[in-house]
Amino acid sequence: MAYDLLFSYWLFLWFVGYYFHIISYNPKLMFILAMIYISIIIVLMIYKNLSGIKIFIFLY
Repeated sequence: MAYDLLFSYWLFLWFVGYYFHIISYNPKLMFILAMIYISIIIVLMIYKNLSGIKIFIFLY
């Protein structure tokens, strides 16, 4: 499994645990850091002139 998918699933499970009061601390900081990380990756993909199809596959 790719690192980014593992990270995404982990964040999702953390949020679900927080939502149902299983985990007591808020995962908001990790969501913000993840969005910054994904934004940097997208900018680098555009900078390296990758095709739009590869960027679309990365996003979905």
